[in-house]
Amino acid sequence: EPWQLITSGFTHVEAMHILFNMAVLYMLGPNLEAILGRARFLAVYLIALIGGSASVMLFTEPWTQTLGASGAIYGILGAYLIAAIKHRGDPRTILMWLTINIAFSFIFANVSWQGHIGGLVAGTAATAAAVVEVSMSRTGSSSRIWASAGSAGSPSGSSIEGSKQLI
Repeated sequence: EPWQLITSGFTHVEAMHILFNMAVLYMLGPNLEAILGRARFLAVYLIALIGGSASVMLFTEPWTQTLGASGAIYGILGAYLIAAIKHRGDPRTILMWLTINIAFSFIFANVSWQGHIGGLVAGTAATAAAVVEVSMSRTGSSSRIWASAGSAGSPSGSSIEGSKQLI
């Protein structure tokens, strides 16, 4: 059933699973939304969610079932990486988060590495495409797009004070 590509991302079995996903979304979401704008942020989130689900369908057995928004969360992490790179920020913090989380995807049982990697690839690609599309459609320097993004590489939640929609 095709709707399961999306609905599985809004269903969780364990409380800790949804708590971890919501904690990351709470920490990274507001800053990334300020950078991308509400519509692009939502688009990246949904593309990452669908990318994670599609990856599960592509790389697992047909009867495999997965639940959770982790693919979308990994897409948000990838989007943050693109923001850090585009802004010429320090991407080490977000790369550390990605490394640890990708390792967890392969180390722990009953974790869908397919959904995580699919969401990461889809969210990163969607953000990169949005950055390229915007920089090509504007006149002048594309570096203005991210000019007041703050330190996009820091998931601490600080430093995008006073920013505007930048893309």
